Amino acid sequence: MRWLRILVAAPLIALAMPVAIISGLFSKGRKCSPAELADELQKFADSKEHEWDWDDLESVPLKDPRLEEIRLTAMKVALPLGAEDRAKLAELAERARTLT
Repeated sequence: MRWLRILVAAPLIALAMPVAIISGLFSKGRKCSPAELADELQKFADSKEHEWDWDDLESVPLKDPRLEEIRLTAMKVALPLGAEDRAKLAELAERARTLT
């Protein structure tokens, strides 16, 4: 029974892997709503501990060009966040909210 599962699973995995790789190569960024980006930015603006999620925001572009522009502007703040940087992120969060 175990060998039968392996025999069935192996071709499925062999077929699924190239599809996953190809779809990843042609992906133009993360799908994100304006509200989701606004929530992320506001979380960074309000939080004292932010570094663990900052990588995702910084390294993954967004599909929506309007949101991508806001994300790129957010990347210009200095880490660790000071009061001015937190205010800028809050401002960008509000800007993203207006796009909904």
